[in-house]
Amino acid sequence: RNTDTNLDETAKSDTDSDQRRILERLVLLPEGGQISAENVAEHLGISVRVVDHHLERLIKSGLVRQQVSEADGAYYTLSPDGRAYCIKIFF
Repeated sequence: RNTDTNLDETAKSDTDSDQRRILERLVLLPEGGQISAENVAEHLGISVRVVDHHLERLIKSGLVRQQVSEADGAYYTLSPDGRAYCIKIFF
């Protein structure tokens, strides 16, 4: 896996403001903190469908991790690469 290539591709797509806003929301979580797509959608005022679409792209790029449990559903967090990337572009 070429992380630099994945990060470059994601950076190019950051013109998509919804994806950028999702990354901003995730980086504000405490390290290791998790959030549901529904919570992200509610916080940002966009549909869960849009959030799901962007989260799938962010997972494929290696920036976001998904954890699923039968009891609680799916939750998302930044990967270590994702946290480093977000700190670099937002702070």
